[in-house]
Amino acid sequence: MSCSLSLSFSAARQAFINDIFSIARSAGGEARLVGGVVRNGLLARDKGCGFEPEQDLDVAVNLPVTVFAEAARQQGLRVLETGFAHGTVTVMANEQQAEVTQLRSDVDTDGRHATIRPTTNWQTDALRRDFTINALYLDAEGSVYDFVGGLKDLEQGYLRFVGEAARRLQEDHLRLLRALRFLACYPNLSMPERDQLALSQHVDLLPILSAERIAGELKQLMTGAAALPILRQASIIGVDRVLFGTIFSADILVHPVLQKLWGDLSFVQRLACCLPVGERAKAGRILKLSRAELRFLLSADQPADRFLVAGLLGPHWARSAYHLGDVGFLHALQAACSYKDADWNKTCTGQVIDQLSEQLRRIFFFQPPRCPVSGRDVIQHFRLSGPVVGACLDQLRQLWAETEFTATKTQLLTHANLKDFIDQNKSSDKDR
Repeated sequence: MSCSLSLSFSAARQAFINDIFSIARSAGGEARLVGGVVRNGLLARDKGCGFEPEQDLDVAVNLPVTVFAEAARQQGLRVLETGFAHGTVTVMANEQQAEVTQLRSDVDTDGRHATIRPTTNWQTDALRRDFTINALYLDAEGSVYDFVGGLKDLEQGYLRFVGEAARRLQEDHLRLLRALRFLACYPNLSMPERDQLALSQHVDLLPILSAERIAGELKQLMTGAAALPILRQASIIGVDRVLFGTIFSADILVHPVLQKLWGDLSFVQRLACCLPVGERAKAGRILKLSRAELRFLLSADQPADRFLVAGLLGPHWARSAYHLGDVGFLHALQAACSYKDADWNKTCTGQVIDQLSEQLRRIFFFQPPRCPVSGRDVIQHFRLSGPVVGACLDQLRQLWAETEFTATKTQLLTHANLKDFIDQNKSSDKDR
């Protein structure tokens, strides 16, 4: 199959692409757009999908990358040797940039890296790529070149490996997560059974990959429109057990309230939703997440007071949300997923789901007002000093939450329970 394609870019980006085409011709070769930008252009034209005109540009050239790089520099483009050993450079002009790669074949691979052999044959280059829909080339005249059946697979909605799926996965183990990511980000695509079977048979290869590459793919997967069903599929084939030594929380992933909240969550919050309590921080360490992300996951691993958790779905939810902090929505989500009665299948209507979802959104976005009492107020009013000041302030904040954040400074400082608390602490200090 063959076809023509016209892509809608800004004037500046189209001029930049035209310069790359022209530079390759002047150096005695040819440049073609390849990969995602071609795939997405075809999906936009034929399937009504959106086209992002500022998406990453990948370009293939059928001449030595050194020759192209020198010609680009002579034309005033900035050239970065970002992947020179693999025949790749990044060319830049003003705010535009593209990765330009010499045609090649992979002659030796270890699951992470490849020894390459340059070539001038477009079909040879296509045969070493991951999926058929990523092996489509677009030339300067708008002609699409398809050497592996990518056009037919796009038309039929298939995500298919180029050639033998097992071989592609053995060459680069990350392709397993890339396949799941594509299925999550392109809900209209499905994978043939033979290729699905290859995924399940090669899941044990994942631990050889770096934490950064795994985390990068998971982050993109979780942004996809079909992220939740694909995460469940990933669990079925054992991705969770191989990567994290545990099983994703299936009851949460299938619950409709999570679908309504998912788009508002960050990556680390989504990861916490997937994993059971006690396994979240370990997963964060495996993925080498940031200190802030690890602190959140550590907090999410701590057991919570059951009365506070029960209160999240009640009329005084704000009090519980205040005490539970930024992990309160996780406890609320678990409580919502655990909420079932004898007639659950009948009572779980769209209205009930909407009400639960709205409650979770309130908890997730909850920002309590500022407590009217400060540490300075405690020192001046009670003539206290040392650690008891902080303990007293914590007690004040708890009392403030109990009043649904309505008590004034005066009411809090004269609260009877606070006086008893201070007297007890003063007595403890004297005993020490």
